[in-house]
Amino acid sequence: MSRSTSRSIKREKTETGDRDEEQKAIWRLIPLGDFKPPVDAAHEKSWKSAAWAVIAARGWPAGCPMRMALQWRCEMTGEMTSEMTSEKKIAIHSIFVGQPQTINDKSGTWHSSIFREMVEGPVELTERGLAGDRVTDTDNHGKAGYQQVCCHSLDHYTYWNERLGMRLRPGNVGENWTLENADEAAICLEDVYRAGTATVQVSIPRVPCSKQAKRVGRSDWTKLTIDELRTGFYLRVLEAGFVQAGDEWALVERPHPWATVRALNELSYRGGDQQLAEQFLAIPHFHPNWVVRLKRLIQETTGVL
Repeated sequence: MSRSTSRSIKREKTETGDRDEEQKAIWRLIPLGDFKPPVDAAHEKSWKSAAWAVIAARGWPAGCPMRMALQWRCEMTGEMTSEMTSEKKIAIHSIFVGQPQTINDKSGTWHSSIFREMVEGPVELTERGLAGDRVTDTDNHGKAGYQQVCCHSLDHYTYWNERLGMRLRPGNVGENWTLENADEAAICLEDVYRAGTATVQVSIPRVPCSKQAKRVGRSDWTKLTIDELRTGFYLRVLEAGFVQAGDEWALVERPHPWATVRALNELSYRGGDQQLAEQFLAIPHFHPNWVVRLKRLIQETTGVL
């Protein structure tokens, strides 16, 4: 080998090493909390897909140092750090069902099923929803194939209580299931989970409404929820069965690892790129109302009907 060739190889190795060190340094700046690997890494075969979910959720464009570092991490190793592998499974903390009621308070007279009550023990879950539960506003809730179970994260309650000094408890925003370890930046549309003896699928984010605001006693609740993107989400039921508090979720399938609940909320409420909107629109069985939302967003972005 000639001296010039040897110098060239050495220089190339040095430059590659410098790039690797730079990516390592940037990687260390990414909070591990932002990186949520698949719940079932063995099923996913690779946790690379989780990186793309983070990239989509954070809106990192091509060439962004954080995005490049995350991609580099995926390319350089298939090993998870101990912080990642110790992630806890999603579990049902508590279950609530309710019936239509007429409420009279300082806001006037209104009708809702939002004052749901906790139930103990196994509860039957059918394709229509939980036994003993019935929605009042059938125009906006309980839509067949999309809204059979309403879910809310226990972490959201903790967040609001600490930030606003509230005393919210599970069930206070009218959900059916309060969930432990449910991060909407790591849960994807069309995810299929086994819960108890039933099989459910993530369908759409929940849209905050005035009845939640009345329930918690804050007129600014809808704005707060949207500003923090702490909305909760809905499930469709694929296989009926029985569920109860304490049941852990087991991931069965994740066809769209980039399509997190949070990513869709960010796109809807904060705007985003047309390409991501079109990706969401290509998801099978996408809720008609969300189709309208995203098509409007594309129209506003491009000016094309």
